[in-house]
Amino acid sequence: MKTHQRYTIRASDLSNNYDCSFEAIDEENICGSIPRLHRGPWMQEFAKLDVNLTDVGSSCPVIEMLIGADVAEKLLTGKLHKLSCGLVAVETVFSWTVMGKVPQLPKNPNHTLLVTSLCVSEPTLSDLWSLDSIVIRDSTESKTREELQLAAMDHFHSTVKRLENGRYEVSLPWIEGHPKLPSNFEHAKHRLR
Repeated sequence: MKTHQRYTIRASDLSNNYDCSFEAIDEENICGSIPRLHRGPWMQEFAKLDVNLTDVGSSCPVIEMLIGADVAEKLLTGKLHKLSCGLVAVETVFSWTVMGKVPQLPKNPNHTLLVTSLCVSEPTLSDLWSLDSIVIRDSTESKTREELQLAAMDHFHSTVKRLENGRYEVSLPWIEGHPKLPSNFEHAKHRLR
């Protein structure tokens, strides 16, 4: 079970013409990095619509606060512009924001990008070369169907017990070596409330 701190956030625009308060909880990592809107032909269309964007560039800043729909609706002015490329500019009390999928610009056929993510804690050089670290296993290492059935039957026989009321109880089978699943107790409790 994870405990979170609860905070009251007061947000206001730079001229102090608007402010609102809402509750937020702390979380060390909200989500992965999300790139800023990169410059493209849509910037001319924003300029024609007098939409001034501040979150433009090539960096991927860390997300420090995630505002839910319950709060975001307080911040929307109702103005929006749909661009011909599919992006939508939405005005908030603070500034404009952009929603939608950023169109792909024509690519240079001479460039290739390959991204590989390894989730290995404190990897050594031998870990990085090991196929096990990226969960690729040799087919000879995997169990055959018959072996899996025998293992399930052994598990059944070793965990079955008869209860006082005459019913039988057996523990659930788990995959060996599977990482521990996170608890969703707090989410379930919140939804119940």
